Amino acid sequence: MYEHNMNETWKIEAEICNKVILRFTSFDLESCCDYVKVYECDVNRLLGSFNGEELPPEVRSIGNCISIIMTTDGSVTKAGFSANIYKFTP
Repeated sequence: MYEHNMNETWKIEAEICNKVILRFTSFDLESCCDYVKVYECDVNRLLGSFNGEELPPEVRSIGNCISIIMTTDGSVTKAGFSANIYKFTP
């Protein structure tokens, strides 16, 4: 289970000219108030915003870096999420 009132950021960076793939393997967040958002690092472009219990689609970076940001409120907590990260040369 995740904590109340989170604002956590994970930065995933691949080598120059490589890309990042994020594949969620489990996903269980409060559907009204807890979110995982994935951004392209350099341009701060939103690649996806996810909540609830449905497994999100695969997210692919445009450049070589993504930021995963999880924010939660102070009420219900659930199991959270897990994901695999792949770095590849296109």
